[in-house]
This record gives sequence, C-alpha cells and structure tokens, in this order.
Amino acid sequence: MKLQLFLEELKLVLNSKSLKGASSHLKMSPKIGGQPYRPLVPQGKTRKSSVLLLIIGKTFEELNLLFTLRSSNVQHHKKQISFPGGHCEFGEDAVTTALREAYEEVGIQPTAVQVLGLMSELYVPPSETIIIPVVGYTESVTEFKINTDEVEETILFALEYFLNESNRKVERWNLNGKVVDVPVWNIHSSVPLWGATAMILSEFVDIVNEILQKNE
Repeated sequence: MKLQLFLEELKLVLNSKSLKGASSHLKMSPKIGGQPYRPLVPQGKTRKSSVLLLIIGKTFEELNLLFTLRSSNVQHHKKQISFPGGHCEFGEDAVTTALREAYEEVGIQPTAVQVLGLMSELYVPPSETIIIPVVGYTESVTEFKINTDEVEETILFALEYFLNESNRKVERWNLNGKVVDVPVWNIHSSVPLWGATAMILSEFVDIVNEILQKNE
C-alpha cells in the first residue's frame, strides 16, 4: 500500500468518531474465565494521561512503531513496555501532553511529528488513569535521547508483525494470587508487551487491518 494513502485513510478513521474502542481493547485484556481481570470503567476518581503511538518509516512496508521499556524509577508500571506518555498537566490537551512526554522521555521534537488523530480512551485501574492515545507519524528518527530516570531503552518494532494474528499469544500468569490468561506480543527478549499498551495497540491494529482490507 502507498504510504501517503495509508496515512490519509488512517487520519480519516481517527477523526470519524467510529472507533472500535472496548471491542478492540478486550482482545488484549487479561482475563479470568473469559472475563476481564480488571474493571474497564472507572470506579472512582481518575487522572487524565496521554501516550504517543508513533509510526516511523518512509514506506508502508518499512513502518515501525516506537515503544519504551520503562525504568525501575517510575511510580507505576515499572519495567514494562509502553508508549511514551504520562499525566496531563494543568491546561494541557492530550496532543500537547503526548508530544511533551515523547520529547522529555526519548528526545523526539514535537515539530517532527505529524499528528493524525486520537484513539479511544482506556481506563487503567492500577494507576487510576484514563489514557488518551495520540497517533502520530514521522519519516525517521536519527537519534533517541533517552531520559534514564524514566526509560531504560527504546524499542522499534515492525508494524507488519502486529498485523499477523498468529503473533498474538496467550500466557497463563499468577497475578496477585489469581490465575490470569494474559494476551501478549513477544517483542523483547525478556519483557512481554501486555496490559494497557497492548490493549491500545489492539485498536490500532484493528484500524490498520480494516484500511488494508478496504484497499485490497
């Protein structure tokens, strides 16, 4: 598929207000007996946060997605794979937060990112946050400037990998004394991609697959 056509189609979908939301999130939600392990709607007071799902590449076939491995110093989700992001500061919208956090965490200049739109909000119980995912595109990143207080390493992984359904795996974990079926993508030698980041990515994958099917 031509990259420019893909980006145009993606932008249209993201701004159409017809996103999959919960149905996509559920595919990568940890479950017990087929039911979500944690609630998918807020139970009390929450904070807003935002992440940047950044697409990088010069052709569709070469597109990669950017992830970070969080350090042991952060308050929540230590040593987990995530998108750059964090809590919204007073007066910030989701886009401003996502671009600011990406710059602070890995040194990506906000002006280098073409913002394509927003995806569905996701409630994350452990940190009592509502995450607003922002989708952006840049042709290339020449250098990452990692803030080691927050990020241990950056991970670039091919979009094509996530579009292949066979690469989704389900592992059985013990979480807080409960046996939980956890959908994962194994993109790192020692840390699986799971939880909130995987649930957000699941919606993006569904959107991309629909665009590809439409343009076959």
